Amino acid sequence: HESELSLDLDRLELPRYWAYAPAELPIRIDSGTLGGKLHLRFVQAPEQPPRMSIGGSLALEGFRMSAASGAPLLSIARVDLGVREIDPMALSAATEEIVVDSPEIDAAIDRSGNLDWLALLSPGGGKAKAEKTLPAEAAGNGDEKPPMLRLALDLFEVKEGVLRLLDASTGSKQRLTVGDLRFRASGYDNAGNGPVALQ
Repeated sequence: HESELSLDLDRLELPRYWAYAPAELPIRIDSGTLGGKLHLRFVQAPEQPPRMSIGGSLALEGFRMSAASGAPLLSIARVDLGVREIDPMALSAATEEIVVDSPEIDAAIDRSGNLDWLALLSPGGGKAKAEKTLPAEAAGNGDEKPPMLRLALDLFEVKEGVLRLLDASTGSKQRLTVGDLRFRASGYDNAGNGPVALQ
């Protein structure tokens, strides 16, 4: 048995959906729209586990993210994502391209030498809205290693990036700005099939 489903995303306003996040996170989405087309394919072969694959393209535009305090963290003019195939059940993802246009990152170091981004990304950065405990049989054996995600990426590119750093650890606030950051990598495969080309 095989079935397909097509999804058209027409400039979804991300801040409207951020309120439904399952945890109270120390960040907020100030702006950003998501559009594109995705194709979902479901296959159930006789005596075989079911398979689901996702392909298509997505575009993120006008994205801005800030800390809960209102301090700016990240803005991106546009991100284009081309998906060849994502198989959630097989834990594999193959993308054709990820192109990030004009990202701007704002970071700050406080007087104690703590970087704000590290605090936001720490496991305790978000507070769960509701705690749920898995049954013992669902928790699994602690000795078992979780399966590894297979990731292949044809192209990853960053264009015209900017990094701004505010450093208050030296007693006086110092500002550093690095502009026109560019990065390009192709041929990435975490299975180790071939070298990665960097530019």
